Amino acid sequence: MTQKTHTLARSQAGALSPGRATLATLALAIGLTASQAAHAQASSVTLYGLLDLSLDWSHSGSQSTYRMLSGAQTGSRFGLKGSEEIGGGNRINFTLENGFNLNNGTASDSTSIFNRQAWVGASGRWGEVRFGRQNSPLYVPLEGKFDATGASTIASGLNSFATLSVRASNAIYYGTPDIAGFSAQAMLGLRDGTTTLRSGINNYHLTASYTRGPVDLGVGFQSVDSAMNASTLKAFFGGGSYDFGTVRLFAGFHHAQQSDGSVDKNVYTVSGAYRFNPASSLALVYSHLDDRTPAARNADHVGLMYAYWLSKQTWLYASGAVLLNKGRASYALAGSTTPGVAVAYSGADAQGIQIGVQHRF
Repeated sequence: MTQKTHTLARSQAGALSPGRATLATLALAIGLTASQAAHAQASSVTLYGLLDLSLDWSHSGSQSTYRMLSGAQTGSRFGLKGSEEIGGGNRINFTLENGFNLNNGTASDSTSIFNRQAWVGASGRWGEVRFGRQNSPLYVPLEGKFDATGASTIASGLNSFATLSVRASNAIYYGTPDIAGFSAQAMLGLRDGTTTLRSGINNYHLTASYTRGPVDLGVGFQSVDSAMNASTLKAFFGGGSYDFGTVRLFAGFHHAQQSDGSVDKNVYTVSGAYRFNPASSLALVYSHLDDRTPAARNADHVGLMYAYWLSKQTWLYASGAVLLNKGRASYALAGSTTPGVAVAYSGADAQGIQIGVQHRF
């Protein structure tokens, strides 16, 4: 196309005066440059990442443990995301994302190149579709609505108590556009060669949200078969928050049940966040786990988290929590992607403190 344009400029120059020829050539060059710039803006690929590192102290019944952790607030990762405009307000999109451990440089999953996300899809005024490995709609978009920490660090009882499937491979996703504050998402995960071919479906996920002004509500459900169809996990989340200005209050409910009887529990959580100023906030969270199995492994959790933004991309955080196990319960204080230190014996309580930094690029 560039060669044809230049030929046309020379042809016109031969029929015009030198001054007019120069102007014509300049006009065509400007037009070509603008066209190339518009094309470049219509398609883009972005390298992005998140670095999360913290120092952790925990006491789990009879001993103290000191650790450096990656992903206490949010899992460390890097990835590529791209978007191409194809006309009519429609775009082709993709995301390739891999998790890693910032404290030692190892991959979160050594068997996978892009263990967190690997999908391609399209979006427009009609909504968005995706195909590939993806986060469950219950995980990042929904679970974070229900407590003042965004379900991060040991300050969130949901990290220690919730049972859900975080991601699905071979997944087909559809998300509606926002309609007067309402939106909904559905995702279906297909089986692959590593699972018993009883049917083509391994898992499904359904969520709905309403966000308008100070109100943010959400509800979601997922059903996930185990790899060999031995049992099925059903998980439900519901709740939301209301923003009063400097204070935002949250409430959430979670139910999880495994068909083999190993899991049957309700989790209740209430919390609040106080904003001192645009750069700092303090969150207080209380969560209770009601174990409905005969074991009655109940537990309570109280957490506190302070965050200070050094910039739009970097912030510091400090979290503390106490987890009270009842009877034979043995829950541990867990971060967003970091497992907790196992308690020394059933019924032992756990305490912990985390101080960390997170940077996004």
